[in-house]
Amino acid sequence: MSVDNLDWVNARYACSVEEVFERLKAEVQEDVKTREALRPRTQDHSHYAFRFRGGPRWFAAFMDGKNERGVQFRLEPPRIVVTKADGSFQEATVALDNEGRCVLKVGDTAYESWQFRKLVLEDLFFE
Repeated sequence: MSVDNLDWVNARYACSVEEVFERLKAEVQEDVKTREALRPRTQDHSHYAFRFRGGPRWFAAFMDGKNERGVQFRLEPPRIVVTKADGSFQEATVALDNEGRCVLKVGDTAYESWQFRKLVLEDLFFE
């Protein structure tokens, strides 16, 4: 279906904050598995591991070890609130963009799911 003929009402209905949260949860869980698989298996890197925990309205990606730190995602309709270990946070809402894609919005900036995950998880995974 072209954007010219997009059934925007059904597309926006499918782009609910609850649906996006559930997709985000599954994607972050996969991101954590991928990052854990990339962790070197040497003695120097045996003191930490990347983990995932979750419940119905929250989930977290974290580095388990001597200095545990993480990123928590909470469903607080109409937004998703992401809090980092340092106390900083992002609030994202969902929207249908002009190309008919369901995106996460932080302020006036729209993010695809992978871009949003990179924004909030990159420091945890690679710092």
